[in-house]
Amino acid sequence: LARRVPVGGWALGLVFIVYLFLFAIGTKPQVDASQDTRAEQFGAVVMEQAPEHAIVFAQGDEALFTLWYFHYALHQRPDLAVVSSDLLSFEWYLDTLRTTYPDLHLPGYLPWPASVMAANPNRPTCFVQYVQISDIQCSTDK
Repeated sequence: LARRVPVGGWALGLVFIVYLFLFAIGTKPQVDASQDTRAEQFGAVVMEQAPEHAIVFAQGDEALFTLWYFHYALHQRPDLAVVSSDLLSFEWYLDTLRTTYPDLHLPGYLPWPASVMAANPNRPTCFVQYVQISDIQCSTDK
């Protein structure tokens, strides 16, 4: 096309760029998450409601990444131990937990939440997951 019509290549390129620009403008409202505060609300609820020195078992990426953000980036609730129940079967994660929370007792190989709770009887435990609403269940039995 560029050989037959000298401005054809430029015109086709311009049409393509305009199409991409209009497509981006039309798609932005569908992918704009700037007004979505669900993760922020979820994290605030968990940080507010978790008992002191609790072990917070987070299930699912949404819950875990939100709590990691509040705990590590915003430095909220340094007394909590945020633990991914989904990652407990990985040795690298256990090593990370041992380094991050040296006072947290992790029993043996492949600890499950129940065995971590049994090894830390003086710490309350919470199980959280994000399912469109905040879901936090805590136990303060010592």
